[in-house]
Order: sequence, then C-alpha cells, then structure tokens
Amino acid sequence: ALDAKYEQAAEHLLALHRALLEAERREYEAVHGRVNAAELLQLALRDDQFAWLHELSAVIVRIDELIAGEEAPGERESSEVAERIRALLHPSPTGTAFAQRYDRAIQADPDVLLAHRAVVVTLPPAPSARRETVH
Repeated sequence: ALDAKYEQAAEHLLALHRALLEAERREYEAVHGRVNAAELLQLALRDDQFAWLHELSAVIVRIDELIAGEEAPGERESSEVAERIRALLHPSPTGTAFAQRYDRAIQADPDVLLAHRAVVVTLPPAPSARRETVH
C-alpha cells in the first residue's frame, strides 16, 4: 500500500483531473453543443481537444497501481511518482503543450486553481527540500 500522504495527494489529483475535464467539457460544448456522460468519456479517450489530459490520467493510473499493490512501494518509487506529479503540474505559458494548457485552465477556472493547490500542498516535500544545507 502507498503511504497515506500519497493517497491523499492521489485523491486531490483525481479531483483536479475531474475539474480539468469539466473545464474542457465546457469549452467543447460552447462550440459543439451539450454532451452526455457517455459522449464525454468517448471525447476524453479519443478527441484531440482532450488528449492533453492523458498525461495526467497516466499518473493517476500509476498511483492506483501502487495503492492496489500487495507490497508497499519503496521510497524511490514513491518519490518518482511525486516528482512526476510536480513536474507535470507546473503551469507555464511558455512550457510544454501540457504546461501551456494547464496554465490556461488555472487562469480561467477557479475550481482548477483550487484543485491544483490541494494537490501541491498535500504532496510530500521534494527530496531536495527535505535535505538540510551544510555550511
């Protein structure tokens, strides 16, 4: 099983994914009209407008695998997942395609911003932040 702090971060990550999916749904519906839940699922899986969310989905799947595992993952494995989340959830108007879309979503939707913050504050500190500086 995964450490409780990672499980909490995973819950918040799932809420962030939902908020991003809903924001993307609203944009899609503004152009194409309303979609039901089944259509939204198909769009999330196959439509180019939603493809940028696949990276986040992959991280969530990996966390679910770690949570469901019979053995607790090692510190290295847990840290790698946390680092992957930190790297992915780095909004930037000039960064990767994901970072740019993520930045726009955070700027446009308060629910996305709040969900982002919930993930970031529940992630364990980065290893470099935990080390004490020796002078």
